[in-house]
Amino acid sequence: RVRDQEARIAEVSARIDGKRASMSGVAVKAYQQGAMSQLLDLAAVLEAENLQDFTARVTYAQSVLNAEDTILTDLEVDRADLANERVKLEELREEARRLREEAARQLERSKELEAAAAAAKEEAEQAEAQARAAKAAVESLVAQRTSAVDAAELAEAADASEYRALEAERDAIDAE
Repeated sequence: RVRDQEARIAEVSARIDGKRASMSGVAVKAYQQGAMSQLLDLAAVLEAENLQDFTARVTYAQSVLNAEDTILTDLEVDRADLANERVKLEELREEARRLREEAARQLERSKELEAAAAAAKEEAEQAEAQARAAKAAVESLVAQRTSAVDAAELAEAADASEYRALEAERDAIDAE
């Protein structure tokens, strides 16, 4: 949109340059003819030989003056257009600047969120690794307990067997 506006400004500037060239031509003509040009125009009108010639000469003089007036009016309109187009361009540039700043803020926020997500992922992975290690430690303790229980049961069975043997030996000694 900024480039479109710059193109419109270039277009209006070109029109103004054209009007300036036309005004330069009028100024050169006026300078070359001096103050006498108006008198010559008046004299040309007054030298008319009949009413129709007089009317034609007045009309010609008026059309020259109207053409000069039109050039000046158009130049003023084009200058006003140029001023308006420049204001629009500045507004568009300001809007573009604000949008760039907002995009930069959003990009920064996005980077912050990505960093936070990466940190959270890392923490989750560490927690998962700790949980796996804790599970392995618990499984090892359970296996050790099972082994200890089995060993205790074997020892108890051996003790019970030895106790029965000793009781049998005592009963045999008591019976003698």
